Amino acid sequence: MAERKVRQLLECGATVTVVAKDVSASLNEMANDGRISLICRRYEKGDLSGAFLAIAATDDREVNEGVAGEAREQGILVNIADAPDMCDFIAPAVIRRGDLVVAISTGGLSPALARRVREELETMLGPEYEQLALLLGVVRRELRQQGVAVESDRWQKAVDSDLRALLRRGDLAAAKEMLLARLVGVASTG
Repeated sequence: MAERKVRQLLECGATVTVVAKDVSASLNEMANDGRISLICRRYEKGDLSGAFLAIAATDDREVNEGVAGEAREQGILVNIADAPDMCDFIAPAVIRRGDLVVAISTGGLSPALARRVREELETMLGPEYEQLALLLGVVRRELRQQGVAVESDRWQKAVDSDLRALLRRGDLAAAKEMLLARLVGVASTG
């Protein structure tokens, strides 16, 4: 769990320090590569000095309570895994496909359910969705520049499994051609 949270924070551009007695090989590698700072010991009061937010992902309630208490004393936002009553914020399960971001939350009631739903949706939202979001943005921008308005129903109908199949095959030109034909009945000019 800690590794997943660290990766999410890094994706957002955060500077991450991990305090843990034992860490995964992946977290060790991130520390060796300079992507995170790693303090290899149990959490101690004072470890949150200078932090903007804190996440405790331990199985030790005493440690989690210590992190939450110090965070509150210092006005630091805190999230304690599997303890919504000790959290200032919740961290949803997230799927990223480029600019397409889907967040799943149970309001802290069941992180396991949020994770399960994320895993199921990840199989439905393949990597082609990254290209789909980019293509839709490009075509939308081009049509706006040309002063062409397209009803939302047409957009909805145009984005179907045939269009996604072209993107899965890597045929961006054919996908754009199909999209424009469906939206305004014209072929792509580039």
